[in-house]
Amino acid sequence: MPQFLLHQALAFNPQSRHTYHVSPLLHWDIRLPPPFGRLSGSPRHSHTGLPPHVLSQPATNPPVPLFRITSGVLPAQWTIEIRNSRGVTVGDVLDGLYKGLRHRVSSGEWKTAPRSHQARVADAFYGRCKMVFEKYGGGRTAQKERQYEEGAGVRRVDWFVRSTCFVGLTPSVERGYTWTLTTKRAEK
Repeated sequence: MPQFLLHQALAFNPQSRHTYHVSPLLHWDIRLPPPFGRLSGSPRHSHTGLPPHVLSQPATNPPVPLFRITSGVLPAQWTIEIRNSRGVTVGDVLDGLYKGLRHRVSSGEWKTAPRSHQARVADAFYGRCKMVFEKYGGGRTAQKERQYEEGAGVRRVDWFVRSTCFVGLTPSVERGYTWTLTTKRAEK
């Protein structure tokens, strides 16, 4: 299987597994668009987003044209594929992950989940809608965004329930060009 070095902003630090406090280089709640992410050392409430020079860097060394993301939280068929013939960038990965997790959950997919998980996902859905309202600062625009999210229904990102903070990606040992997403519980 080919070996690729993952960009440090995307990589899960294996040393973090042995501690309860995981502090990745990239701080990003996957429920929000990538511009809400920030690098370690940036002010906590900074909305400047990630620097363009980081977003344009290759996601791997050497660059790859295909980048798959899986998660043990999601059903196997919900794999996210990102393609860029010039080489997938950090920005491509973050955008692809965000867009992939924004897919609506179909009624058939919903029915496959156990009832206990459905209840937690429903709570996560309403929590996400409320969070969107707060992130947009209240007011008319925020209300429209919240109504849009509520009308759109449950999305794949809601399957993560409260574990929506990006921790990093780990290469798959089973499938080439594939990385596994690790998340942690969101801070309130």
